[in-house]
Parts: sequence; structure tokens; C-alpha cells
Amino acid sequence: MTTSFHSPDPLMVSLARSGKDLPVIHGLEACDLPEPYRALLVHQRDMTSTLESHYGSRTHLDVFQAVEEEGLLDREVILRLDRDERPVEYGAIRIYVNRFPEAARVAIREGERPLGYLLDAFDVAYQSRPDAFFRLTPTKDIAGALAIVPSTLLYGRRNVLVNPQLEPLAYVVEILAPADV
Repeated sequence: MTTSFHSPDPLMVSLARSGKDLPVIHGLEACDLPEPYRALLVHQRDMTSTLESHYGSRTHLDVFQAVEEEGLLDREVILRLDRDERPVEYGAIRIYVNRFPEAARVAIREGERPLGYLLDAFDVAYQSRPDAFFRLTPTKDIAGALAIVPSTLLYGRRNVLVNPQLEPLAYVVEILAPADV
């Protein structure tokens, strides 16, 4: 089954904007994700803290592309482990920057730390609501960013972060690198 996400889809927007190939995404039910991906993806926490706990290391961002228009920041990123620079996630995110406190806005725009880290650091109240799970074979650009061979099967999720008023703070597509078991 091939799937596409409802709008806004930060992954397809980011890839199309940069002229990169679009991956074919196959939707999965949460129960069909193999371990350790099910444990890493099927939860209502932010992905940053989940990956940092799994790998025992803080993470930071490499930003490939960032475009801000009218309070919306679209970003294409890699999350890397601080301890060894290993890429652990490829992602695309649309952040509603104006829904954050001013100090958090500055840090978001700096693009050094993942949004999950900043939510905690600035004590921003939110709920995490994953709404799709999937598998894909990466395009050459995604494979290159994750330093893997293009035939590697990857897993991910689409997540919506909302504030207490249920307004979106961010839409994010998170594609995990091959994980240590």
C-alpha cells in the first residue's frame, strides 16, 4: 500500500522545493512495525528524547534547508549523536514559530538543537500525536544523508505536536536510520 500524508506534508514540500527525488512511502499499522522501530516510533513523546535515551547520547542538528515565511519554518534536517556524529534520523519539519515564546523562537531559528530538546529546555507545553507510520526505501539523497546504502529499508512516522489549545506547533516526518537492536 502506498500512502501520502495530508497537508501540510513537510517531507514532500522540502524535497520538492530542493528538486530532490521523492520517495515512495508505504503506510503501515503501528503493530506491523518491526522492533526496535516499533518501540522507537510508537509513542506520544518527542523523538529527540526517545533517540537520546536509546543511544545514550545527546543529539544536534545538521540543517540542509530552512525556509521561513509568515511565521512558518520549513526545515530538512539530520539528527546526529553528539558523541560520534552518527546520523540517527532524517527529518522534515514545519514549525509554527510564532506559537513559541520569544527565547524559544531564537533557539529554533539557530537550528542547532532538535525541537524536542527545545520544547523541554523552554518548558513548552505540548502533546505529541503520531498519525501515520510507514516504511520506505530511501532515495539517493536520503541514503547519502544517513550514510547508508540506498537499498536499506527504513521506518518512520508522521507526528503532529500541538499546544494546550490544540493548535499545531509542528508537523514532522521522522525517518530513522538503521537502529541498533
